[in-house]
Amino acid sequence: MAAPPSAASPFTPPPVPLLPHLSTHRILCVGAAGLDFTAVCEAYPAPDAKVRSSASAASGGGNAANTATAARRLGVRTSILALVGSDAAGGAIRDGLAAEGVDTSPLVVAPPGVTSPFTYILVDASAGTRTCIHSPAAVELSPDDVPPPAALLEGVSLLHVDGRQPAVAVPLAAAAVAAGIPVLMDAEKMRPGTAELLPLVDYIVCNAAFPRLYATHCLGTQAAMADLLRTGATRAAWVICTDGAAGATMLRRAPPVAGAPRMYAPEGVAVVVTHTTFPPPSGCVSCEDGEVMDVVGCPAWPPPEGGGGVVDTTGAGDAYIGAVAVGLVAGAPVEALMALGAALPMGQRGAVGDGPCGTAPAGRHPR
Repeated sequence: MAAPPSAASPFTPPPVPLLPHLSTHRILCVGAAGLDFTAVCEAYPAPDAKVRSSASAASGGGNAANTATAARRLGVRTSILALVGSDAAGGAIRDGLAAEGVDTSPLVVAPPGVTSPFTYILVDASAGTRTCIHSPAAVELSPDDVPPPAALLEGVSLLHVDGRQPAVAVPLAAAAVAAGIPVLMDAEKMRPGTAELLPLVDYIVCNAAFPRLYATHCLGTQAAMADLLRTGATRAAWVICTDGAAGATMLRRAPPVAGAPRMYAPEGVAVVVTHTTFPPPSGCVSCEDGEVMDVVGCPAWPPPEGGGGVVDTTGAGDAYIGAVAVGLVAGAPVEALMALGAALPMGQRGAVGDGPCGTAPAGRHPR
């Protein structure tokens, strides 16, 4: 995200119009929705220190909510299934999502006394990092809280799960598989239900840590990604691992086609997507038996000139996944959806708190 102005935007822009050629599609996001309380500091404070923030805001947050908002800002219809409290924060979460054009009818309101999920976020402007302290709701969704999977999936083109609310997400993903609806998973860590979800998903986007957390015996990230596809996400076509300034890497089952171009630079895109293989052509194949996989590498989108550098990575991964989700329903090639995912977090030029930080604001969303 480019450097924000000193004051938050005083209004919420109207929802972005739907893209005509994707108007019949809908993405259902299942998982976390909450409030983020963000403060930007020049540097992360030492213990017992008192520092001033250079910017602060309260805004909507949560993986599934951020992804739903990012995809909706790209012009695709989205819905969200999550749990919020009956408190004022729950109302703010619902209103914020609805103002973005996200369908909130699947949201479940918890009984009185349950606090809505919230996160304290401290942004280190000098290092371009953020520290999050999350307080989840005291209860989780159960199948009794939601309509049957068939009703939830009616008209859905893509199901996105962020690994939370497993009692609902797992049977919903199983129903999506049975109905031929692709499932996209956001994987951050091994949570309760992760092992049950992995065999049901078609695509995975994860952070840099997840492959090694899953395959602790592997010596490298790409080896761990390969093990994830071979032993856990056995139906998944590919896994994308995002790694901040290092960009993103995809490992997919299909090896490169002989004679296919090894580089991809779409018009107007400031990154070049490249291919290789895993195991590497000249690497040690004896220690990595099994199928040869295609490795697709996409660098991070360069910050805009004079933009002040990256000051807030909050929600950037969720925005990336929102772009990938839109690329999937649009039938985009993997190179294009990775390039869009890299571009989208750099599109946010509004104030901290304009929505999921790192997503493109209404009216300036990439096509």
